Amino acid sequence: MKKGILFLFFLFPNKGIIAAEDNATKIHIPIVYATDDNYVMPTIVSMESAVRSMKESSFYEFTILVPDEIKQENINRFDIFKNSYENRCNVNLIKMGNVYSDCFTKIWGEAMYYRLSIPYILKDADKAIYIDGDTLVRHDLQEMYNIDLENNYVGGVPDPAYNRVYFLKKINDKVEKYICSGVLLINCKAWRNNINFDRDILNLCKNVKSIKLMFPDQDIINVVCGGRIKKLPFKFMRFNMRCNIENEYDKNKYAKKFYSKEEFLEGKNNPVIMHFLFPKPWVSKGSPDFLYQEWYNLFNSIKRKYKFKELKLKMILIAIIKEVYKTIILAIKFYKILVLKFIFIVLFLLLLIFFTLKFINKRKHKIILLAFCSLCFLLLSFYIYSVFYRYTYRSTNRIIETIKSEKHIENPKISVIIPVYNVEKYLRKCLNSVINQTMGDIEIICVNDGSTDGSLDILKEYAAKDDRIIVINQTNGFVESARNNGLKIARGEYIQFVDSDDYLELNACETAYKYALLYNADVVVFGYKNFPEQVGNVKNRRGTGLKYKEVNVFHGGLRSGIHLCENAIWYKLYRHEIIKGCYFPEWLRCVGDGHFNFQVDKKINTLVQIPEQLYNYRLNLNSLVTTGTWLKKVVDVFHRCVDLIEHNELRFAKHYIADFFHTCRWAFKGQ
Repeated sequence: MKKGILFLFFLFPNKGIIAAEDNATKIHIPIVYATDDNYVMPTIVSMESAVRSMKESSFYEFTILVPDEIKQENINRFDIFKNSYENRCNVNLIKMGNVYSDCFTKIWGEAMYYRLSIPYILKDADKAIYIDGDTLVRHDLQEMYNIDLENNYVGGVPDPAYNRVYFLKKINDKVEKYICSGVLLINCKAWRNNINFDRDILNLCKNVKSIKLMFPDQDIINVVCGGRIKKLPFKFMRFNMRCNIENEYDKNKYAKKFYSKEEFLEGKNNPVIMHFLFPKPWVSKGSPDFLYQEWYNLFNSIKRKYKFKELKLKMILIAIIKEVYKTIILAIKFYKILVLKFIFIVLFLLLLIFFTLKFINKRKHKIILLAFCSLCFLLLSFYIYSVFYRYTYRSTNRIIETIKSEKHIENPKISVIIPVYNVEKYLRKCLNSVINQTMGDIEIICVNDGSTDGSLDILKEYAAKDDRIIVINQTNGFVESARNNGLKIARGEYIQFVDSDDYLELNACETAYKYALLYNADVVVFGYKNFPEQVGNVKNRRGTGLKYKEVNVFHGGLRSGIHLCENAIWYKLYRHEIIKGCYFPEWLRCVGDGHFNFQVDKKINTLVQIPEQLYNYRLNLNSLVTTGTWLKKVVDVFHRCVDLIEHNELRFAKHYIADFFHTCRWAFKGQ
């Protein structure tokens, strides 16, 4: 085992941070996970959350430490992740061999020790971030990675069981803090420079049972690092124990001991990393903590992609039983005397009952003794209930109350409607941006408008992987018809339209919905970015898109001079209740956005403009007046105006003509 640690440099050469040429300007952050077959699912969920929340200026170098016997199907899952985000991260899967085979692994498994080898595996890295699989990463990790560890070996958040520091002082009197090892910032360079580290780690690993290290990986790190541990802000590892209680700071000894009220509340309400201690999110589906729902929404959006099984009641109950089993085994291994006392008391009471019934004849004495035994059993039962309440009763009841059919979301917050016509070149990017939204509580309605290419096959492929996708197949009736048919079956509280050659930012739905709730808005208008296509030597110069400087709130629609009819629908979120009865005129082909908005504008009470740019719009030069067919376009406008007048839409006809000439103006500039 000692040779295994000492020769990690030679076993894993060149595993440092190697920036690809096209990502040379980005900040490369080494992130390490350790897992076995049992924890692959939560580990991938955590990695997905990390990539989805990262900034464009970041590039994550993932290193996954696994045992040699890991199943091929799980290796394939990591390959799927790597291929999905190859431009945003790199993934190295490292098999650890038998480095820690001699350690005590009966309860937690060998993978828990792998983090102790990180500085020797990432031999070119000065620092690295370690993250447990039972986590949810909600923000970019640059801020954490840039923390100056000074001369400390490691940085971490104090563990809820911080009183273990007094026990660990018996092993190393330099121990001053007790941090949780679930999320660590490791000073790899300082760790490697200490020649005694490998010796100390080996000694502790071999004697886990004899010195009663309940949490071997965590206890070893705290003992070895001693007084050279840096306390990190609570937001870098918010845990779930009692974090959803009102006035938590005033009632929590842990919070008052280590953090100011501002630091604690920031971590509680908007953590960078959430570490699920007990219960786990795949065990306690019905937890009131909002971060459990975030985890489950993310799992729900990727389960088809990685072929994860549904979290059915039977599976979750099995997981609960395993947790209880681990707790019992842990108690037997490390608290044998306490367990023996408990067993002795139970046996004594049973014998007392037996002799009472067998040999005592007086009824009065029998009643007294049986009452005494009953009281003892009641107290013991209460004790057992208090110990295992968190793991069994509460979690099981929440699961039973909240488990429902997962085929489709019953009441989605947002319905995303995507009309599709001959866009196989762009469709995958569009669908990926929607199914990977940070808000999982959405339904995705894709209307195939008689495509003659491979678009329908792509839709069916994605629908087979994600239960939230509904595919409607119709004969070609243009985009207005497709949107109308999508609206007919939409069940969301809000409606978002997306063109199939464009794509959303991954936080688009969540951000727009947040503003909608905050201002009770009927319509949320957000910014967008243009990304032009080049046709021959012609480049589009329309600009970079639209971005509002600040949040603007308007009331009253047309009554206050707010006109939506000049604008497209795809950078707006509409309240479903408001747009009921509104429609896209199928006789007014390809320019129905303005007509739809003209109807909505008469009904809205509150409209909010927000500064975030959440939509990416593809500028297609072939589809506009830049093709040079001016006479055809002018005649087309004339005919459409006649149609509008015939349908008593005089007011909208004026807006349509104005919008057309506005379009012509920027098209001229592009030539």
